[in-house]
Amino acid sequence: MHEFIEFEEIEKTMEDRGFKYSVFAADTTSNVRPFMEVCSPTNDNVLLLTSSDNSSLSSMLPVFQLMQRDTATVAPIHLFGYPQYQTYATKHLAQLHELDTWFYSAFYSNTSFPEVAEIHRKFYHTYSREIGNRVPRYALLGYDTALWFFNTFTGLPSHPVQSGFRFEHVGSKDGQVNHKVFVIHLSTDGTTTKNDLDR
Repeated sequence: MHEFIEFEEIEKTMEDRGFKYSVFAADTTSNVRPFMEVCSPTNDNVLLLTSSDNSSLSSMLPVFQLMQRDTATVAPIHLFGYPQYQTYATKHLAQLHELDTWFYSAFYSNTSFPEVAEIHRKFYHTYSREIGNRVPRYALLGYDTALWFFNTFTGLPSHPVQSGFRFEHVGSKDGQVNHKVFVIHLSTDGTTTKNDLDR
């Protein structure tokens, strides 16, 4: 199980900024009322599971959908999640769009993006097979890595299709860590956007 961050840190941040929040056990999908009672009728509501696994998401999606559909008493619902959500999207895509889902990730590709579709087309033309359906897609990772090195040595701009790179030293004698993060938005209108936090 991949934890987002220590929940105590989330609570402290919300308290410091004056945000109201409630905590519930994600073990019942039949009783929506407790969730509805704490939702704001005027301010947007953000839902966050403390676990990234598919079973937790699957069990709570029906509850969140019922909450989202009660537009008479609850302001819009937004689900915030984890990089793993991109691997669950094939099964839950419509639900994730309905819940206006946002998740963070160091990598993301979508064949509905023209630049990604073009790389897939060229890969098939060259190798007579599709790019493997894994997350991350290693063919795209290789492409982005080669672009990054090319850009590093030539100074020419590069436009990665899946991964980004922003390396920072972790210590004076240590190596570097990639701190690049994207925020992916599966909106209620059915579109998907990849937002670069460095722009």
